[in-house]
Amino acid sequence: MPGRSPERTTLLAASSHEQRQAGRLGSGQALGPEYKLSCVARAVNAAWRTEVTSILFVCLGNICRSPTAEMVLRARLPDMKNVASAGTSAVGGPIDARAAAALERAGIKPVKRFRSRQFETADFERYDLIVAMDGNNLADILERRPVGARARVQRLLDFVPELQGRDVPDPYYGPAAGFDNALRLIEQGIDGMIAGMGDAPKRGGL
Repeated sequence: MPGRSPERTTLLAASSHEQRQAGRLGSGQALGPEYKLSCVARAVNAAWRTEVTSILFVCLGNICRSPTAEMVLRARLPDMKNVASAGTSAVGGPIDARAAAALERAGIKPVKRFRSRQFETADFERYDLIVAMDGNNLADILERRPVGARARVQRLLDFVPELQGRDVPDPYYGPAAGFDNALRLIEQGIDGMIAGMGDAPKRGGL
C-alpha cells in the first residue's frame, strides 16, 4: 500500500480528532461550523510547519494573480530569494497593466521585465511549495504531479481559516476594481501562510 503524504496524514488526524470530540459532546450535540473550520485550518498549518525556502505561485495565464502573489511575498519577505510564479496556460507575456497598477496603489513595486512562463513538471522538484490561486489551477497542478514529487501543493486561501475552500477570482475579464479585490485576497492568503508557518525561519525561508 502506498504511503500517505504528510499533509494527508495531518488532515486525517484532524478529522479523527473532530470525531473524538463529537463523541465527547454526545449524540445530542453537533459540532458547529467554526469548530470544524478550525480543525481544518490547524491541519493545513501543521502540514506546512517545516522549513520552506522556495515557493511557486500558479494561476492560469501568469499575468494577473500569480505574479501579484509573487510580488506581494517578495515585499513581505525580501530576504527570500527563490520565489516565482507560473501559469498552467501561459504564453510569455508581461504582467497585466491593471495588476501592476493595483500593486502600485498598495505600495508594492511591480517587478520590471516580468515575463509569464508555463508551469512545468520540473517545478515539482524546483520548489518546496506550489500555491494555486483557485480550484481549477489546483486540479491542473495535481493532475500533473508525478508520483513521489517533493513539492507540496496548496490553494492560497486555504491558509486563511475564514476563507477555506475559496478561490482568488480571475480579474482578467472584469473591471479594474477586480484587481484590487484579488490583491486584497492574495495579501490575506500570504499573510495567513506566513503566520501559519509558526516558528519556521522568516529570513531566507518561511
